[in-house]
Amino acid sequence: MPGLYPGRTRHIHVKVQAPGRPVLTTQLYFPNEPRNSTDSLFDPALLMNVQQVGSARRATFDFVLNVPGTPPSPSPTATSSPSPTPTGGTWQPYQPYAVGAQVTYGGLAYACQIAHTSLPGWEPPNTPALWQRR
Repeated sequence: MPGLYPGRTRHIHVKVQAPGRPVLTTQLYFPNEPRNSTDSLFDPALLMNVQQVGSARRATFDFVLNVPGTPPSPSPTATSSPSPTPTGGTWQPYQPYAVGAQVTYGGLAYACQIAHTSLPGWEPPNTPALWQRR
């Protein structure tokens, strides 16, 4: 079970990637945590299903990927991943950012610390684990 730290509810970080698509970095949350109601990043759609299994607990979460694709072909076909956002530009949601990518948000400059695909609520001032102010 993750530890507590100021301002956040218990959560775990996960990365999911469909073939040939950018990596989605997100957080999954535990049900019935008192801090869920006060964490500005908490999203009830990201609650895990936690079950007691003997003396341990098991958590599951179903990721549903809406990825356009083609039927499998008889031979493998190489696919390329989208390029991460280059250095520069204004932060935008739903964009892949590579480590070192630099963006502006609210007139301030930030550098990406962990490669991820951005989501609303993950603006640089709200996610210091992802963005460092320059």
